[in-house]
Amino acid sequence: MDGYITASQLALLTGKSKQWICKLCVDGRIPGARKEGATWMLDPLTRLPQSKVIERREKMVRELDEIAKLREAEAYEKSIKTIENAQERRLAIAEYLDRGYDIDATGTARRSDGKIVRIRPWGEDECAWLEEEKS
Repeated sequence: MDGYITASQLALLTGKSKQWICKLCVDGRIPGARKEGATWMLDPLTRLPQSKVIERREKMVRELDEIAKLREAEAYEKSIKTIENAQERRLAIAEYLDRGYDIDATGTARRSDGKIVRIRPWGEDECAWLEEEKS
């Protein structure tokens, strides 16, 4: 056929094996491939598909990238919650300071009349909360 080359010639041009190119032709993975007798004829500008191993590897890389993006988003959301919780804790501390409480490093606030308030740490999904105790 005019303008077409054989599978052997394409193999030499691309550095791939003739057997691999013929298998692609049989599987219908090379568009426009035609068989003349026992010879496969191909367009010299034919773009060969990637091997399935490379396709699987690229698919895995895309999936891992997607997982990394999801984990990044989760970490971002968690850090935002931590910041919001810290801001709420600071507001609670400021409120008790305004009410005349002394607050120590453990988060215990004492008022001059002996009333004690413990500003407790929070869990992952909880905000700061206060518990009033009697002295």
